[in-house]
Amino acid sequence: MIKWSARLIVVLMSCLLSQAAAQSPSAAALSLSFCETAAAFDTRGCRPQRVELPHNWKPSGTEYSFGLYRLEIPRPVGGNHALLLDRLTLDGALRVDGRMIIDKLDPQRVTRQRYWPLMASFSVEGDPAKPLVIEVAVRGHPASKSGIGNLTVGTLDRIDQQYRNALAFEILLVAALAAASLLAGIVGLLIGQPDGPNSRMLMVTSWLAVFSGLRCLHNLVTEPPFDVILWQQFGLWLLALVGLLGIQVAATSIENTADLRRPFALAAIAVLALLLLPAALVDPQLIVNAVFVTITCVAMIVIGLLVRHVYRKPEPLGIGVLTVFGLMLVTGIHDLAVHFGRYSLSGNYVQTWSLPAVIILAVVALARRAATQREVELALQRATSRREDLLRDLHDRVGSRLVALAFHAQKSVQDPAFIDEIKSLINEVRMIQSAVSTEATTLDSLLADLRHLYSRIGGGQFPLRWESDEIAARIRLSADQAIAVVRIIEEAIANAIKHSSAKTITLRVSAAPHRQSVVLEIIDDGEGDFLPTASGGLANMKSRAAQAELDLQFRYRDATDKAVRLVFPNHLFEGMQNP
Repeated sequence: MIKWSARLIVVLMSCLLSQAAAQSPSAAALSLSFCETAAAFDTRGCRPQRVELPHNWKPSGTEYSFGLYRLEIPRPVGGNHALLLDRLTLDGALRVDGRMIIDKLDPQRVTRQRYWPLMASFSVEGDPAKPLVIEVAVRGHPASKSGIGNLTVGTLDRIDQQYRNALAFEILLVAALAAASLLAGIVGLLIGQPDGPNSRMLMVTSWLAVFSGLRCLHNLVTEPPFDVILWQQFGLWLLALVGLLGIQVAATSIENTADLRRPFALAAIAVLALLLLPAALVDPQLIVNAVFVTITCVAMIVIGLLVRHVYRKPEPLGIGVLTVFGLMLVTGIHDLAVHFGRYSLSGNYVQTWSLPAVIILAVVALARRAATQREVELALQRATSRREDLLRDLHDRVGSRLVALAFHAQKSVQDPAFIDEIKSLINEVRMIQSAVSTEATTLDSLLADLRHLYSRIGGGQFPLRWESDEIAARIRLSADQAIAVVRIIEEAIANAIKHSSAKTITLRVSAAPHRQSVVLEIIDDGEGDFLPTASGGLANMKSRAAQAELDLQFRYRDATDKAVRLVFPNHLFEGMQNP
C-alpha cells in the first residue's frame, strides 16, 4: 500500500509540474500596469505602476478595495479567441477592449476564486496595429493578500482544452487528497490506541490527516457558507492546527519528550492567542506572519532534535518520521518565503499539495507499524500464558514432588548432606518461580533469597561473605535479568570453590564513581586466573550477561585478588539521577 501511495504521489506531482509549465503566458506583455482603486474600473486618483505577472498586492484600506490591472498584448488575428486567467484571490471582473467578458462581482456577496482558473471567450476586432487591452479588476481585503496569476490568450479551441484540463486536474487533485487524507485519518483513529508511543504517534498523525483533509475540502469551496474573510480565517486555523500537530508527532518520537512539553505548550498558546486577536487591533497580515514564523521556528528546533535522536538511535520508524516531517518543514519554509516574497499565486504554494500526500504516507506507515505491534502484543500475551502454565507445573508438580522426596529422605536416608541438598534444590525452585512470576524484582530481594539459599549449605559454614549496599534495593530487574544474575552468581561461586580452592568468597554490591552504575562483584582469594574459552562456564556467563543487557567483566589484580564484576547500567537504577 505504501508503494502504491508513493507512486500515486509521484504521478500527481508530475502532473502538477506539467500543469504549472502549461500555465505560462502565451504572449509577451507590452505593458502591465496596476493601481489600487475604490471601485472596479474606476481610474480616478489611480497612479499606475508597472508590474509583472503573477502579482499580488496588499489593500491599504480597512475594508474592501479593488486592484485594477491593465495589460496590453499584440492583437491576435481576427476570429474567435479565449482568455485563461489563472486564479483571482477574491472575486473580480475582466474586460477586453472595454467589453465586459467576466463579471464575478456581486455587491451583496463576496466570493473566493483563488484555486480555480477562469476562462472567457471573445472575438477580436478593430485595428490590427493597435494592442489588445485587457483589464482585470480584483477585489481585495486587508486581511489577506490579493492579486492575479498568469494570463494566457489563444484560440478558442486551444484555450478551452487547456481550461478543461487545468480545472479537472486541480479539482480531482484536491478532492483526491481530501478523500485520501480523511480516509487515512479515520482508519488510523480506529486502529490506534492511547497506550504506547507508537500508538500515540499514530493517533496524533491521524488527527493531522483529518485536519489536512478538511483543509483540502476548504480549498474546494469557492462560495463559502459565511463571510469570505471568516472563511479564509477558518482555513488559517486549519493550517495552523496541522502545523502544531505535525510538531507534536515529530516530538512524540523523540526520547525525553518531557523536556519539550513546556516550549511546545508556550508556542501553541502563542499561536492560538495570535489567531484570536481581532483585526481592529493588529494588522491581520502581521498576525499571519507571526503565526507561521512561530510554527516554523518551533518545527525547526524539533526536527533538529529528531535528527540527533535518529543519529544516536537509528530505527525505521524514527527515520520515516524524520523524512515525512522534514518534507513538511521544507515545504512550509518554501511557502513562507513565497508569502514574504512577490509570488503568492499561480501554484507557487507547494504545501497545499505535498502536505496531505506525505501525511497519508505517514498514517499508512504508522498504521502498518501499529498492526505489527498488535501482533507482537498478542504473541507476548500467548508467551505470558505459557509462562503461567509453566509456573503452575513448576509449583504443583516439581515443587510438590521435591517436598515429598525430602520428607521420605528424612525417614529413610541418614546422610544430612543429601537432605540439605534436596532442601536447597527446593529453595532454588521457589526462588526461580518467584523471579519468573513477577514482571520485575529488586537486586536486594534477589540477593536476600540467594543468601538464605547458601546459608542452608554445609550447615551454614559455607565460606561466603555478603557486603551489600542499600543501593541494591533500587536496582530493578526484569524476570529474565533476575534469572541471568542468579545463574552468573552461582557459576562464579561454583568456579571459585571447584577450581581455585578459595577460602573466602565475598559478594559485594557498591555504586561506581559518580553513581553512573552499580557494580556487583564476586571476589575470591583462590589461586589461578580466568581463562575464558569459546565454551564452558565463563563463556556461558558472558552469554547470559549479554542477553540480559548487562556488562560482565573478569578482573585479575594479583594471585589472591580476583573478581567477577557484573555492571548494572543506570537506566535500571531508580533515582540514579537524584541519588
